[in-house]
Amino acid sequence: MAPIFVKPYLKSNKNDRNDAQAICEAVQRSSMRFVQPKTPEQQAVLHLHHGGRLLVCQRVALNNHMRGILTEYGIVLPQGVKVISRRLPKLLEDADIPADAVVATLPCQ
Repeated sequence: MAPIFVKPYLKSNKNDRNDAQAICEAVQRSSMRFVQPKTPEQQAVLHLHHGGRLLVCQRVALNNHMRGILTEYGIVLPQGVKVISRRLPKLLEDADIPADAVVATLPCQ
């Protein structure tokens, strides 16, 4: 059952007990519409999409972290994954950056 259809039956503040009462009240209505449960295949596809979104977020966070470390040493790079992947190896060879900072900027292998 979609939450939007249960909301009118909520009597007071949101908690588990009140939610359960509202669901029971809504289910007893003959005009109530229900949400079709997802098949295992549909759930698997949703998990793949969610995993992809997580990977993108982590990649952006890692790139921002690397750019931040390099900025502390006077190396300013524009935003973008491709910029980091193209320019980072050469920058780390040429720049005068402590070895510990270089290790901190390298992505996990």
